[in-house]
Amino acid sequence: MLPGERELAALRLRAEKEPSNIEVLVALGAACERAGLDDEALAAWERALKLDPGCMPARQGRLRQFRLLYTAEQDPYERAAIVHRVGETGDRLAVPWLLSLLSDAEPVVCQKVAEALGRLGDRAAVPALIGVLRNDAACAWWQASQAIAAIGDRAAVPHLADILAHGCPEARAAAATALGRLGDRSALDALARALSDPEPEVRRHAAE
Repeated sequence: MLPGERELAALRLRAEKEPSNIEVLVALGAACERAGLDDEALAAWERALKLDPGCMPARQGRLRQFRLLYTAEQDPYERAAIVHRVGETGDRLAVPWLLSLLSDAEPVVCQKVAEALGRLGDRAAVPALIGVLRNDAACAWWQASQAIAAIGDRAAVPHLADILAHGCPEARAAAATALGRLGDRSALDALARALSDPEPEVRRHAAE
């Protein structure tokens, strides 16, 4: 048995005997990562986080593992599924990485990134999500608007009002919905003007 294999075997045995020992679980995750055992590494860190959701080494290890899985995956739908899993963790440590993925050329990935950012609820993501709404070719207007509404940052209202007046039709409709969900009465004038928009969908969302 090689030295690395002996270390893994010893850590696995300790993790079985001491299932509540966070330090052992973190060490097991790190050893599995070094050995290229991605699924086992992720499982070890997730076990540690069930015991202590704030454990920084486990949080960092889990995010690192998701990033490795994402980079290795070529199928955009599988990459989108990985992003979805990241959003489900609820860990805002992932926000900077997710923001770097918003420019992904695959619409399904960009959409899932916007959804994940909305779920994580970090206001730091709002400027980038507004940028998605301003991008005529983004294909993630709806998800970006829903994320902004979920985050609830009313500082986004003037930007959304501007998009409602000048964005592409899809972005205008999405901005109208986000303004309604934010519930800031300062958006009333912009929404009232949108009732005369040439696009029926924009008028419908503004009315709602």
